Amino acid sequence: MSDEVLAATLALLRERPETVEVLKRITDWEAAHYKDQFFYLGWSWDTFEPPIRPQVLHLLHLRGILRQAYKSGSGTGYLTADPAQVLKALEVFEAAPEPAGAATGEIPEDLFGVIVGYDDVKELVRRGLDLEARVHWMLVGPPASAKTLFLLCLERLPGSGYMIGSRMSRAGLSDYLIEFKPRFLLVDEVDKLPQKDLSPLLSLCETGRVVETLYGRRREEVLDTIVFSAANTIKGIPQEILSRFEVLHFPEYTRLQFTEVCVRLLEREQVAAPLGTYIAVQVWDVLRNRDIREAVRIARLAKTQGDVDSLIGVLDKYKSKRRQP
Repeated sequence: MSDEVLAATLALLRERPETVEVLKRITDWEAAHYKDQFFYLGWSWDTFEPPIRPQVLHLLHLRGILRQAYKSGSGTGYLTADPAQVLKALEVFEAAPEPAGAATGEIPEDLFGVIVGYDDVKELVRRGLDLEARVHWMLVGPPASAKTLFLLCLERLPGSGYMIGSRMSRAGLSDYLIEFKPRFLLVDEVDKLPQKDLSPLLSLCETGRVVETLYGRRREEVLDTIVFSAANTIKGIPQEILSRFEVLHFPEYTRLQFTEVCVRLLEREQVAAPLGTYIAVQVWDVLRNRDIREAVRIARLAKTQGDVDSLIGVLDKYKSKRRQP
């Protein structure tokens, strides 16, 4: 399962509550038809009655909530990128339509509460937010080094917009910025952002000016957006882009930090601390996996230590090639 899909879906629901009904129609259709012979080809805008507007599908695809299951000259078939996470986002949104602080525009006091360590980074970023300083940040490091956790925490900021660099649509970054005008732009996998989107990112960071020229139409906005980004490596990112960011290099979590983070995150999944600790240790020691998302996935499938042992055994057998050194 993908926490990025959860974050992206929840962010969109809070920006555009009218998409609730659209996503419900989509998830209901997929739940009813997943056993169909040609389900893998997906559905199209006119599958539904009334049809879903192509502009809405474009937005959902741009955010990484939908994926293209099939594409030909006659049309495109879509499926949700992660049905379970889309349903979870709908559940969370209906329980709390606004994130903490959204109603007042305030920054949540516990903004980075789930992150273990990096207290100096938390203080530095928090100071910038409190001062409303237009400073852009890039967090760089290996998987499981808290980069995405920082972005997911920042997604709680009012006016934030979350996206994944590797999933940008052909319309691109300029279209997104002009359409939604985020106060805070959160870009995960910025090192995988398409080449065509680097120029708009550079202009946004330097002057706030965003220009889009498409099909003879020209649109322009001047935004006061602050950019937070994350990358596994700065290799391939042009120097002129890097020079617009405060670049912070994160080390991988230690075993103790990994366990503490897992326990805190799993508590939000209603997992008691003893079981959360056990899951974290098994993921680190047995699977030799340093990705906190693995612990979250296991917690969603296992409710007892016996369940964890059984599941770890299967994963250890069939995922050995994916182990991290």
